[in-house]
Amino acid sequence: MARKKINGTTEYIVTAIGYCVGGHVEKAQIQAARAGKLRQDIWNKFGSLGSWGKKADELYKAFQETNPPEMYKLDFKQWQQTFNRVIDDIHACQEAAKTAASRKIYRRFSEPEMKLNKLLKKTKEQVKPDEPNFRKELIESLQTLAWMDYPLLHRWVRSAYHRGHTWVDNQICVGIGNGATVNRRSRNVVSIEFSGNLVPEKKNRYEKIRLDFKVGRITPKSNLRIIFNKQTEQFELHFPRIIKKKNDVGTETIGADKGFSEAFFDSEGNNYAPGIGKVMKAAALKRHSRGKARNHLWQIAQEKPHVHICNLGKKRWNKFERKI
Repeated sequence: MARKKINGTTEYIVTAIGYCVGGHVEKAQIQAARAGKLRQDIWNKFGSLGSWGKKADELYKAFQETNPPEMYKLDFKQWQQTFNRVIDDIHACQEAAKTAASRKIYRRFSEPEMKLNKLLKKTKEQVKPDEPNFRKELIESLQTLAWMDYPLLHRWVRSAYHRGHTWVDNQICVGIGNGATVNRRSRNVVSIEFSGNLVPEKKNRYEKIRLDFKVGRITPKSNLRIIFNKQTEQFELHFPRIIKKKNDVGTETIGADKGFSEAFFDSEGNNYAPGIGKVMKAAALKRHSRGKARNHLWQIAQEKPHVHICNLGKKRWNKFERKI
């Protein structure tokens, strides 16, 4: 995640994991399968270019008309949370393709580069040769589908971005205060409640599904992701957590001396890598004796070419040097 410096500190947004210790596990598995069907339909519809350059808010209303929450037996808030997460995943794949194409653009074109008529479609008009900064135009075209007007850029993008599908059916996306509630049951355990099956007697009322997670003293906030781990056969709660770490490198000045019997010896009396001198000395002596013997054999080989000497290879020598 991105790091943000605040008052000499650095904020890290990490993913904390809580493990399920009870609750309506079987009902939660059914909800995960329903959300998985919704994920598949979203990827099938927007996994290509349908969401390129468009935010989730611009897409979900039209998708809701054809694929309403009642179709998947999900309440609206859980349906919307899943939709937003999937669109974010699709956008992440598209941003990776944009990055790959941008790198090729910067390698191919210099800063002020003239428009090249051979890169444009034949149906377009001829461009004036004095129009500069073609590279900037290509980079800006990646934000929309305008990159399809440039055959070279079109080929680069399509080679980096492929149509996506998904078969993930073990995740439930909920948000605290937006379809889910969190209550602390004990010192280390919290309960997450979210909507389940529709109650037949009451309209637009859903029964509550409760899962207990051991998360320590941390209270999960914001958007949550409940994942069923098929290896351990239990649910896990993945939630964001902010960790503040102070970058204190100190202002004290110390001295370091490079020696032979150790790697370094500082002014505070700390010895780094003691005994390395013995290894270096033994290697140097062996290298000297072996090199001296090899030089003697090489001299004999020069004086007597008809004598075959097979001990001048470098295979064992290189193996010894790599080991040292």
